[in-house]
This record gives sequence, structure tokens and C-alpha cells, in this order.
Amino acid sequence: MNEQADLLQPHPSEPRSATPFVFLTGGKGGVGKSLIAANLGCVLAARGRRVLLVDFDLSLANLDVLLDVTPERTSADLLSGTASLEECLLPYELPGNAHTQSRSGGLWILPGACGESDLARADAARRRHLLREVFRAAEGFDLILGD
Repeated sequence: MNEQADLLQPHPSEPRSATPFVFLTGGKGGVGKSLIAANLGCVLAARGRRVLLVDFDLSLANLDVLLDVTPERTSADLLSGTASLEECLLPYELPGNAHTQSRSGGLWILPGACGESDLARADAARRRHLLREVFRAAEGFDLILGD
């Protein structure tokens, strides 16, 4: 029991960011968390916010499917060291908006991995690395949405 409590305590090497971070999570799959994250990201971007939408699912990601995009790179590439975070970020063009990305607004996606069974149970070091990279990039955004 104490081991579980220890996991809740802040760790001195835990990544941090001054950019607001909203993490949509729940105990059951298939209830609409990803749909809410995608829609919230689109609405905020349409209102002029720069939003980073991160699919933290490292084995069965679906934000790319919901938003009908085909990523060239995902967080799996970032974690394997074959791509930088910047190379993995995917600008998303909002429907009906010809100039979605700008310095004053837009939606960027960090797609999660799909079919990567070795990432399904990523260890704490890999998860911290992913968070560090996301928080490092966060300085250029108004909000990080985590799904």
C-alpha cells in the first residue's frame, strides 16, 4: 500500500511546465475522452489559442483516426530516438479555416502510437522522457491537452 502512496508524491526529477496542462483521463475506455479532447482542442484553436493536443496512449492511440490525419511520426518515434518532438508534431488544419496555424493560434497534435506492444507498459523513465519533451515544447503554446 505504501508503494502506491509513494507514486502519488512529487518526484524531484518530475517534469514541470508553466503552460497549463489539462489531462483528460478516466478508468474506462470507450466513453468519449478522446472525442472530448479533440473537440476541445479544435474549439480553443478556432478561438485563437495555440493548443498542443497530445495522445498519451502509447499502444492504441486514436486521436489521428478521430481527426482524420495520417501521421508520418508518432510518440513511438520520439521514444525510440528516431525523431525529435518537433518532427513528430502534426499541424492540424481546422475544417473551413484556411490559415489555422499562426503565431496567435492553431492546433498541433503529437500522435500516439498504435500497435506498439512494447510501449503498452512503458516504464517510468520513458514516460518521464515523453513528459519532459512535451513540457519543453509547451513554452510555445497556450495550453497542453493530454488524452
